[in-house]
Amino acid sequence: NEGSASASEIVAGALQLHNRAFVIGNQTFGKGTVQTIYDLKDGSAIKLTIAKYLAAGTEDVQAFGIVPDVTLVPVRIGEKRIDLVEDEKTREQDLDKPLIEGGDTAEVREPAFKLKYLGTEEEEENITGTVKLEHDYPVELARQILTQRSAFSREAWLQEIKPLMEQAAAAQEERVVEKLATREIDWSLGKATGKPSAQVRFWITHEEKTVAKIEGGQEIKLHVEVQNTGDAPFYRLLAISRSDNPFLNELEFPLGKIEAGNAKSYAVPVTVPAAIVSRQEPLSLRFQEAFGRHPAKQNYPILSQAPPLPRFAYRWHFGKDYSSLIAGEDIPLIIEVENIGTGTSEKPVVNLVNLEGDQVYLTQGRARLDPIPPGKTGQAKLIVRLQKEYKANTARFNLSIEDHHTADFLRDKLTLAVGSDTHNPPANTLQRPPTIELSLPESPYWSQENEYTFEGIVRDNEEVKQVYVFVKADKVFYQASSPSTPTTLPLTVTVSLQPGENRITVFAEDNSELLSRESWVVWKPENL
Repeated sequence: NEGSASASEIVAGALQLHNRAFVIGNQTFGKGTVQTIYDLKDGSAIKLTIAKYLAAGTEDVQAFGIVPDVTLVPVRIGEKRIDLVEDEKTREQDLDKPLIEGGDTAEVREPAFKLKYLGTEEEEENITGTVKLEHDYPVELARQILTQRSAFSREAWLQEIKPLMEQAAAAQEERVVEKLATREIDWSLGKATGKPSAQVRFWITHEEKTVAKIEGGQEIKLHVEVQNTGDAPFYRLLAISRSDNPFLNELEFPLGKIEAGNAKSYAVPVTVPAAIVSRQEPLSLRFQEAFGRHPAKQNYPILSQAPPLPRFAYRWHFGKDYSSLIAGEDIPLIIEVENIGTGTSEKPVVNLVNLEGDQVYLTQGRARLDPIPPGKTGQAKLIVRLQKEYKANTARFNLSIEDHHTADFLRDKLTLAVGSDTHNPPANTLQRPPTIELSLPESPYWSQENEYTFEGIVRDNEEVKQVYVFVKADKVFYQASSPSTPTTLPLTVTVSLQPGENRITVFAEDNSELLSRESWVVWKPENL
């Protein structure tokens, strides 16, 4: 399938192209290059692509992958989601700057057969360590193909199984229709007589109330309703969402048969990630209908608002009766985490990473804390042990404080002294990252202009070191602090906008290398 890459592609392609095997599944990822790493004298390294795979010595694997003889598309009808249409898959050729040579002009072959089948109803299959092949339709189909084989040429074999594939397609379609009927969705197929017409309505609800915006962490429902104002039924009418927000993309709204004069609606439940950034951009609905008589594409602006987020500061100290590390003893290391943000940290985790090798042992290097409301403090107890033969004067660690719910984090380096109190940073001293205060335009998430300007100020209790701004993956702005006003850094930033999504991220770093960031998305319509 789309997760098969490299060696598995080479083997499958060689067997297929030498007519030694019949391949079923999905088009593979397309990873057909070989890399090696060369170490350089200054301690850095360079990674070079040195070779390319050709399946059976003739066809490119890179970016194109292996196309199966039978493409299988699972249909899943679960309690919360229905998936009738094959989702768009990310492959090598879809990545940013894929490695494709100028002479690579190979066309992706079409499969001989394409078959939809009713897959598992489970939203996520439990991993048990046991594969139940008797319930695996692709394996069952492969068994049927093998037991009916009489030809020894792959080309003749493809012709031989045509009746089997037609029967399998009809049987699976019937199963899908019956399963959808249990969900009160009429997926029957009639005749294309007359002309249906549609009035489409779209709305979002949260806690059974219609809302104009969605916020991080909410449980929402997206609703689509179609009123048939024509003189003939719609058959197998389906709406599919498209959005740059992954959690809003490729949601399916199966409406099925809608008689003339009637209306049908369908709702999809969605959990909004807590880590979303503020943005306003279109969600589009495209439609499919059994006879191609579907409504035109509809666009709806969706305003997403980042929730109040936690921000972290910390201070550390040793446990009672300790002021430094001592070789051969378990030393308690207390990390006090203060939430200086506006939102509760629901799932804070403190993690310590040893940078000194096997001479240092973390008896307790990770701690989960209870939720920390704004302005409150949580405490983690870690335990560090130096081997008795440890001779260095200091021990170095990486410290991270993260919220796995919102993806907010603070990272720092600890250099703890052995036998003295000259630690960096000092014990019992609050380590606080810079504060970013932005004055965004009144409508910050949508612009028809080629440029976008915002202002702000960065503050730090000691010294602001630098501020830089990214738009997507490109650094577009840099400014260092002024010696005359080291604790504040005013900003006026103008960035260029490209059509579509422009994710803007402001990073601020202080002289202790503590980092803060703020992100939002500005959408520019693509047709301007």
